[in-house]
Amino acid sequence: MKVLIIGIPGTGKSHLAEKMRRKNITAVDADLFSGIVKLVDKYGRPLGYNSKDKAIRAEGDGIDVFNLRTLASLLKENDPLYVFTFTVEGQKGRKNGVLDIMKLFDKVYYLKASASVIKHRLKTRSSNGYGKKPSEVKQVMWSKREWDAKAEKLGLKAVSATLPAEEIIKIITS
Repeated sequence: MKVLIIGIPGTGKSHLAEKMRRKNITAVDADLFSGIVKLVDKYGRPLGYNSKDKAIRAEGDGIDVFNLRTLASLLKENDPLYVFTFTVEGQKGRKNGVLDIMKLFDKVYYLKASASVIKHRLKTRSSNGYGKKPSEVKQVMWSKREWDAKAEKLGLKAVSATLPAEEIIKIITS
């Protein structure tokens, strides 16, 4: 079984992936797994992660895309596999974005929480610095509105990110 769990920043994806790994369940956090997501420029050329490229990413000029070769290898080598990812938009036309990879999975879940919960989690989390700046919070809230609507339109199974981790794990592994 191949399961994709999508969520905007602050929905607890990394936390859930870590909890699952502690239970010896193969769970991959796209934020942490080297090579699943890569940063490219508007022409699709890979950007490294040096200080200049971090500045580009912070300014929103870099584009995150899935490395389909790395993802395909992971999917081939692991069953079951649970992949947690943020809402990767991909390049213009959504090339190599999360919408393109959904078809590779047996099930797709969308972690959802209220704006107030997301804002609180972004402000208080210590594992990831993203979401501390007002411009980042604004971007996350925009993504929340957009992805809540997309998830509903696509018929994705929404799971409340405010449920206890054990309950969420039970839902996505059943």
